[in-house]
Amino acid sequence: MMRNRKWILLLCMSLIVTVQAAEVQPDNKMSAPMVLVMESPYSFEETVDNLRDAIGENNYRMIREQPWDYGLETNVTHSHDAILYFCNFDMVNSAIKQDQRVGQLLPFRVTIMEQGDRVMVMAINPEALVQVIDNPRLGRFRTRVASMYREIIEDGLF
Repeated sequence: MMRNRKWILLLCMSLIVTVQAAEVQPDNKMSAPMVLVMESPYSFEETVDNLRDAIGENNYRMIREQPWDYGLETNVTHSHDAILYFCNFDMVNSAIKQDQRVGQLLPFRVTIMEQGDRVMVMAINPEALVQVIDNPRLGRFRTRVASMYREIIEDGLF
């Protein structure tokens, strides 16, 4: 039951970020999925370690790491959930000069959750969020960030 609540909370958080990211037009149709999800072939600990390494190898700086349920009251004593926060400050600085709403997407983050015998890696899809901002000048940023998320996740998993 607790795992289902976490998935619902993750979905709610992604929707909140989307709404906060821009002035949403009622007829806005997004062509990209909201969340990138991949299954890891590794254990939870190996997946977290691999993703940390992939973040550094792709010229991003780890900002912090925390349990997914940090600050929430739970009955779980040892959670196998983590969020890795990271950023490339040069890229972000350039994008924020184009549109300050990009700050709503920051820092970049990847969530790792263990579900039974499966380890899932998830991230908000920046292509979908930047579509909501609807600024043509951010097209290159959207493509670069979406590519970066996929590269980091794939480097960490394969």
